[in-house]
Formats: sequence, structure tokens, C-alpha cells
Amino acid sequence: MGQFNPSNSLHLQKILLTFDDQTRRRLQMRLKFTKNKTPNLQADLCVIFLEDLQRINARERQDKLAAMGRMSAGIAHEIRNPLAAISQANALLSEDSITLSQQQLCQMVAANVQRLKKIVDDVLAVAPSTRNKGTQINIRHALQETIDQWLALNPELNRQQRIKVNLLGLPPAALEQKPMVCFEPEHFKRVMINLLDNAVQHSSQDIHAVQVNAQCVGQASNALQVMVSVFSDGPAIEANIESALFEPFFSTRSQGTGLGLHICRELCTQNGASIDYRSHAPTQKHRNEFYILMPMTSPTSETT
Repeated sequence: MGQFNPSNSLHLQKILLTFDDQTRRRLQMRLKFTKNKTPNLQADLCVIFLEDLQRINARERQDKLAAMGRMSAGIAHEIRNPLAAISQANALLSEDSITLSQQQLCQMVAANVQRLKKIVDDVLAVAPSTRNKGTQINIRHALQETIDQWLALNPELNRQQRIKVNLLGLPPAALEQKPMVCFEPEHFKRVMINLLDNAVQHSSQDIHAVQVNAQCVGQASNALQVMVSVFSDGPAIEANIESALFEPFFSTRSQGTGLGLHICRELCTQNGASIDYRSHAPTQKHRNEFYILMPMTSPTSETT
């Protein structure tokens, strides 16, 4: 970890802890040296402060994004109008296209317009806004409905049985009012689809290569939470990539916008939830886990 000099009043060090189950957690350690004022004790004192590096990064990220988000939203709004004009003009040109090369050029313009439109929509989706008050949803129903719709759009995955869903950690389906969480339904669907798409892309072709688990966590004395996890059996994410997973515009794909996981985190934050990643021991087949934590709420008459 390096040499610490007691003459320094403060020393910062980033450390990586690996637990028995091989999960990792990054911490920032601060050593503060101070003179001992106790009589007859001349030795200096050392105070150690340990803080989760993810919390530090989250604070820094929020400060940075608060300013950048307002500017990005303004730029995105300004881009929308000329982008719509380009799309309309290209549609008119394509009607008069005669040669094959002209048609190919129009198709190229249309494809890139759609890509830019998606980026604009993604930027606006995470623009600073007031925290969502949330619509109460039955997480069991919302999760099953989202997965069913996603599999309907990906029938090959369904035929290959690439996905396994386990809802045994939730109360029985007979208890219709539980478990309830406050989450905008469309936001929840968008987060889950993004996690499922990523899991499939980075998993093997094996049966049940991707697993979705849902369970209630916490104790009766504390507020219960619902945890939804998406596991995949691909190689564990490298440490340098893991630290930037939720950063905007970070992507390991050449055609990726790098906004998918960032949008997931922002949507979770807007709904009072959290999202994170952890890796598991090499002996465990499904090493990669993205998980969402949502506080449970008391059911009301207005549910989805």
C-alpha cells in the first residue's frame, strides 16, 4: 500500500478488498496523523477513515452531472429540430432516388439520423428533473410482464432456453398486494430490458446462461427491500472497466453510445432505487451480477 510518513497531516490511499465469496469492494483510506495531547504519552496518534469509493464517486458524479446535464438537455432540444428537418428532407429525396447508389446513400442518412435521434432521446431521458413520486407496482407482476414482452421480441432466446427466472424469493403470487415498490412502470421496463440485453450479449450460448432472481432482503426491524438481480455466465468484468460501468459515454462497443447503464442508474435514482454491479468467485458459473435495490412500500388502492 506504500509508505506512510507521519509528518504528513493527511494521506490518501485507494484499496481493493476481496471478501471470502470473491466479491470486491473499493475503499478510500485516509490516514490523519495528529499530536498526542495526553500527558506522559508522546507518541503521535493515527486516525484511519474508511469510505466506500463508490459513494465518493457518486457525489463527484452528481456534482459534475448537475451542471453538465442542464447544458446537455439544452443542446439536445436544439438538435431535435434540424434532425427532424434532415429526416424529412431525406425521405423526400428517397422518393426520387433512381440509381442504386442514391438509394444506398439515402438509407445511410436515414440510419444515422435514427442513431442521432436515439442519442438525443437518451440524453433527454437523464436530464436533471425532480425526483419521480413513483407509481406503486407489484414487482412480481411488473418483472414477469417485462421478461415475457422481451422474450416475445427475442423468440430465439426463448427457444434456446437461455433465460431462467426465479421469483421464489418474493411472497407467493396468491398475496396479490405484495411486494409493492414505487417505480414508474416504463422506467422499470427500460432498466430491465437494458440489463437483459447486456447480459445476453456478454453471456455464453448455454441453457440458462442468463438468470433473473428476485427476493426480499432486510430484516423485520429494518425497512425491507426488493432486490432484482440479473446474472450472466460471461467472463468477469475487468477492474478498470468495472469502475467506469455507469459513467456516461463509456462503452466497450464501437457502435455503443455508452449511455445505457448510465440511464439505468439515473432512472433508478429518480425512483428512489439503486443499481450496482458485483462479481462472484471464479467457481461460480454466473460470475457477473447487476442488481437493483428498491424499498418496499405499503400497498394502496392505486397500483399497477
